[in-house]
Formats: sequence, structure tokens, C-alpha cells
Amino acid sequence: MNLRLALLALSAPLLFSGCATVFSGRTQDLTLNTQTVDGQPVQQADCTLKNDRGTWKAQSPAQMQVRKSDGDLTVECQKNGFDAGFARVISRVHAMFVADALLWGVGALVDHATGSAYNYPAELSIKMGTSVVLDRSDPSGEKKEVAAAE
Repeated sequence: MNLRLALLALSAPLLFSGCATVFSGRTQDLTLNTQTVDGQPVQQADCTLKNDRGTWKAQSPAQMQVRKSDGDLTVECQKNGFDAGFARVISRVHAMFVADALLWGVGALVDHATGSAYNYPAELSIKMGTSVVLDRSDPSGEKKEVAAAE
């Protein structure tokens, strides 16, 4: 009995390694919308989203999933009659990763390697004819928009 308890205690860090990978997964749900500079919706814009883990295509408005990554996500949306809209979406560390790093070093390595340690803002609003940077202002997922440097 004591041997089983000892084995369980020794294996616990391995069982719980990669907490963000286990609990939040390797993908993230996003809402994608396109609009004019003055905020009017633009329907059926063709959008391409890319990071180092893949490329995804959608027509706005869209609910979609992308692979998480420590790299930023680029978004390009096009529609006839409108100038293209571009965004660089900043990847930020997920709060679960901080707990992982403090509690189980191995888990932090797993989460970083899989991209699970990172998140993008959950809602992406692309303004046609502009190029912006979208960034979460805090771990809750709220975002701020910063005009991109020309």
C-alpha cells in the first residue's frame, strides 16, 4: 500500500503536466467581423488568418478555430469595392501558463511547445482599408486596438 502511495506521489507532477494543454487545449475559438472605418458591418469579406501553426480561411462574419501559438496571428480581409483590411493579432501568455510555470516546470515546457500557453483576443474586428494591431489589455481577453506604424 505504501509503495502505491509513493508511486502516485512521485507521478503526480507528470500527471498534471501541461495544465493549459489539458484544460484549454491547443486551439482557440475566435469571432471574426469586418467593418468599414466608421463601424458599418461588411458582410462576406474573404479573410485569411495565419500563424506559424497554420493558415485558416473564413468569410465574415465567422466563428472559427485557430491553433494557438506563441507567434502573432496575421489577418487579411478582402472584398470587392473595399480596400483590404489587415491586422496583426498579438499572442499573449494565458494565465494558466503562469500557474504551470510556478507549480510544475515540465508542464510549462509542454504548454509552451504546444502553443497552449498562449491566447489571442477572442473577438477580431477588422476595419477594411486599415492596418491595425489587436492586443489583449489584460488576461480576461479584453482587447485594445493600436494603429499600426506605417
